[in-house]
Amino acid sequence: MALIAPERHDLWITQTSVEVELLGWPAGRAEGPQNPYHVALHQGLELVFDYLRDHGQQNLTTSIVFESRGKNEDEELHQEFLRPRGPQSSREMHAAVNFIFASKHANSTGLQIADLVARPIGIHVLNPQQSNRAWEILRGKMRASPAGRILDWGLIIALPSY
Repeated sequence: MALIAPERHDLWITQTSVEVELLGWPAGRAEGPQNPYHVALHQGLELVFDYLRDHGQQNLTTSIVFESRGKNEDEELHQEFLRPRGPQSSREMHAAVNFIFASKHANSTGLQIADLVARPIGIHVLNPQQSNRAWEILRGKMRASPAGRILDWGLIIALPSY
């Protein structure tokens, strides 16, 4: 998931990378105790909501577009989003987010940008020592703490249990 927010003709990126094997999912197979799309959804939306809160936008409706993966999968993900999660910020997030699915055929600029940034960020997560010019460019666009820390601010590496 990538949050792309224009600011002075710029953009900021947040990314959730999921370690699927640690979730009990065999490589290349969609089965296991925790659904990686659900893990990415919750952890990614927390980053988005933190960004909105930091910019005083948490009480405004924000549309988030998800790439459609099929009617059943979309409904399952939407139901997971609606599932009560406990903390007040989660309830506030549900009220502030307009959940939208778009087909890859919709040619959405936001989905295209998300696709373009996902691979170099994923490569960096899997092998941070590997030379990765795209990551070097993108890291300057990642949401960061006041001290410049990206991890847990603009990048979450999702592990089991969310």
